[in-house]
Amino acid sequence: MGVVEMGNEAIDEEVWRATWGIEGPPKLRHFLWNACQGNLAVKDRLVYLHIATDATCPICYAPSETIVHSLFECELAKEIWLHSNLANALVGAPTSSFVDRWLWITRKCNTIVVGKMAAFMWASWRLRNILLFENEQPHFAMLTAGFVRMVEEYNTYSSKVHRPMSFGTDGVRTQESNSWTRPPQGYVKLNTDAHVVEKCRTGLGVVILDEAGVLVVVAVKKTHNTTPEIAEALAVRYGIIVRRLGYDRICVESDSINVVKAIKSNTCMPTPIHLIYNDIKQDSLFFVSFNISHVKRACNTVAHLVARWDTSDNT
Repeated sequence: MGVVEMGNEAIDEEVWRATWGIEGPPKLRHFLWNACQGNLAVKDRLVYLHIATDATCPICYAPSETIVHSLFECELAKEIWLHSNLANALVGAPTSSFVDRWLWITRKCNTIVVGKMAAFMWASWRLRNILLFENEQPHFAMLTAGFVRMVEEYNTYSSKVHRPMSFGTDGVRTQESNSWTRPPQGYVKLNTDAHVVEKCRTGLGVVILDEAGVLVVVAVKKTHNTTPEIAEALAVRYGIIVRRLGYDRICVESDSINVVKAIKSNTCMPTPIHLIYNDIKQDSLFFVSFNISHVKRACNTVAHLVARWDTSDNT
């Protein structure tokens, strides 16, 4: 049933390291750990826990919906794996439990392949939930590619954000132009970003960090599908409601240079996007100090990832 059998300390430690040491976003690691612990709500587990009486797969009607079946063997999962370049790497993989298969994969494959396989498992689970519980017909290839891309982008941006920092002769840490910097004393920094997926809803991501670089607020909102520039403007407008939390001195950063230029300009036009800009300009007047600036994507990593949390190509 894919549950870690406690008692073998060597295996337990290997499972732990293989799962929590994988390169990818924290949500991916949590998903994998839940799978190892048998905490995915498949019918085989529900029958074992006396919650259900029938273990039949609701999609392909196989006699037992196990975690391995859901992520690899179901007709839905097979369609995902067959269109990948990883199907051959699974030949000979054990079917006894998810833990056995996961350890087999991590022992056999290199880090890059393991990361891609983990993304495909995550996509398989998300697709399954969409079909069973959300009554939608997602685009399989697009959604799966989105999961793989998200893992790859997380690793790329994480390596940039967490690279070693340099220190000046006075012991003060210095930042390069491609890295995030702290706000002045008494201010908070508000980073915003938007994630637009074709034919899906748009995610707006907001993060706030204080003068010590401590993350104090994370917010994400799902909105209607729109253009990237409008989405970026909506993210800024969504973010500045932070005034309700008592922050009245803020430095706003966005990686959309057009949005930043428009907010700083005095242009006023009766177009949908300029109505959003006008809202932002009006709201900014209520702050004791308000500043907005453009930053490179590498400086906006956290907001970029948060914006992806709530779109339909993610869990």
